[in-house]
Amino acid sequence: MRRDSISQGVPSIGTRTEPGISSGVNPGSNPVEMRDAVYRAMQLALESFEHKDEAGNVTTGPAALAEAMGAARSDTYLRVARKEDGKGSLCRAFIDFLGPLLAHGAARRAFVDSLMAALDYEAPVPRRRVTDEEMGRATLAWVRALPSSMRDAALADIAASLGIRAESLK
Repeated sequence: MRRDSISQGVPSIGTRTEPGISSGVNPGSNPVEMRDAVYRAMQLALESFEHKDEAGNVTTGPAALAEAMGAARSDTYLRVARKEDGKGSLCRAFIDFLGPLLAHGAARRAFVDSLMAALDYEAPVPRRRVTDEEMGRATLAWVRALPSSMRDAALADIAASLGIRAESLK
């Protein structure tokens, strides 16, 4: 059997890259640019990072991150700034920096916004926390929408689960 007759039956699989908005390439497809974008995102997050110690002193930036992690300030600064150490090798920030940075609200927002911009995504919308009062109002609105034959039973079940009288819910 000839080789070209075998290859004719198998379709060729080409790589498909979706273009970004007016860029002609997929955002994030260049690993060097993506690595640099992650470092920029970390540096922006670090600018808004604050740490308050037991005495109430507030520090910001690399010093604050070092204190929050219990690490040396010089090493933390070198790693985040991507400077060379004494032996001439490039210090890289590692994933252990992300924990403290992402736990801080303003730093988390700066990191995520910068990373989403590098990937050509829209900025994320934080989740809204639902309060107990809102859940109670929604539940009562649902009960009121029920047919009258089911409404009293639903109110009785809700009142029993809350440990109150059904008349208190009306």
